[in-house]
Amino acid sequence: MFRLVLLVGVLSGSALAGPDNRAKAAEILQLFRANTLSPNEFANRVAFLGVEEQMTYALTQDLKSGQNAERVLMALSQFAVPNSDVENAMLRTLDARDTAVSRLTIRTLGRMRAVKTRPAIEAKLADERIGIRREAASTLGQFKNRASGPALMKAIGLEKEPEARVDLILALGVVNDPKQTKGLEALLADGSESTRLAATQALCSMNNAKGIAAAQKLMASQQQYERLQGVKLFEGADAASAKNLKDMVNDPSAKVRATAARIMAQAGISGLAEWLVKSSSVASIDDKLIIETEIERLHLTDEQRAALLKKAK
Repeated sequence: MFRLVLLVGVLSGSALAGPDNRAKAAEILQLFRANTLSPNEFANRVAFLGVEEQMTYALTQDLKSGQNAERVLMALSQFAVPNSDVENAMLRTLDARDTAVSRLTIRTLGRMRAVKTRPAIEAKLADERIGIRREAASTLGQFKNRASGPALMKAIGLEKEPEARVDLILALGVVNDPKQTKGLEALLADGSESTRLAATQALCSMNNAKGIAAAQKLMASQQQYERLQGVKLFEGADAASAKNLKDMVNDPSAKVRATAARIMAQAGISGLAEWLVKSSSVASIDDKLIIETEIERLHLTDEQRAALLKKAK
């Protein structure tokens, strides 16, 4: 009875136009709670009906009750609307002994940009489970809060697992705490190649001269693999740093050219999306497949592509 009253109360405040849509929202919630709909199916229908806020509230109540926490979090991770109630509920599931529940909690807080939970996430950098540590590093990177710099640098020094260490280093580059620059620069001489490359990418994210120089050294290689490796070190960089790739659009390798152009386009540098679309239109079959793979990562609509091609001509 409580659930039925709650459901009616939640949906009565819905912005949906008309009782038919409210009935559909109530139906999918009941199907989800009955395990008839998977979290992905439920999330897709929630998005279609436009009831994210109402379903966030409803599932928050489920989360508080401890029922089907993993399924609830899998759904919330896809559409949760940030609010203090759901954040507080997740702070309780954050410490779950079930690794899947704890990881999903951290991931959802990251997608919601729940920055107020930052101290609790930072504490998870010392968790005994590598999956939790890696998820915490990723989420702190999503927060992009410089205050996490010291915690991330401390965790890098203590981390023994190479994959987790890479995640921590990359997150540190994203949060862009200038006080940690010297520590990252020191990692350029680390004995582990994965650590060195991660530090280079982190420093490139911060538009740091030493990081950029290390990447440029790779881009000057005679080996295509190393040039591509150098280009990829600018993934996620802003325009000020990504502009260092401008000469790579003339590389002999189509993969290197297309990757460099795509990274610069994602950084907001004008003209590169047009360059990619035009290059694809005149490329050989083999090169076209390579270029199209990079264009797909720009998520352009057909209309946008047509407009870009027209502009490039």
